[in-house]
Amino acid sequence: MSQVDQAPSKPRLVFWLPPEEAAKRFGVTRDELTRRVRSGEVTMRAKVAGGELVATLCSTDLIAVFGAPRTNVGSVRALEPKASAAELDALHGELVAEREAVRLLELDRARLEGRLETAGRVERGLQRYADKLEGRLEEAEALRLHLARAVGQLEAEAQRLRGQLEANGPAPRQIEAKARPKKRRWFGR
Repeated sequence: MSQVDQAPSKPRLVFWLPPEEAAKRFGVTRDELTRRVRSGEVTMRAKVAGGELVATLCSTDLIAVFGAPRTNVGSVRALEPKASAAELDALHGELVAEREAVRLLELDRARLEGRLETAGRVERGLQRYADKLEGRLEEAEALRLHLARAVGQLEAEAQRLRGQLEANGPAPRQIEAKARPKKRRWFGR
């Protein structure tokens, strides 16, 4: 019978395995797989896995060449614990202690995040207050400069007036004496 005359069989699911995995599953060496790929018995394709280009082998070709894969590789029984009840209890106790430690660390983290948020708010408030004080300080400095300028002008004016007085008239004490009224004496008191 030719392939055309055969009844269509159920389509097989094809997996693409990396050479290391295929060597483990089928119990062959990597050199044997390389030889079979070069002879064309096993199909190889490049696939992208995890952002990298990886060589993969066709599962149906591997089954046709090497037979069924070994069933004990990766089976659930291989993962069964081989520990005693005491060891399991000790491990359970460690797990509970670790969970408690994680819970405490999470609480500490939440407290620290709260403190950090509060500190951020305080810092922003202090920055606003410092900005206001800086503005007031700038205003005070401008006022001080204005007053210093005014005092300088007044001193210059006073100096000018003293110069005029000294050049034009009697001494200030003499003017004061002339300006004061004479004391009158009243008799009979």
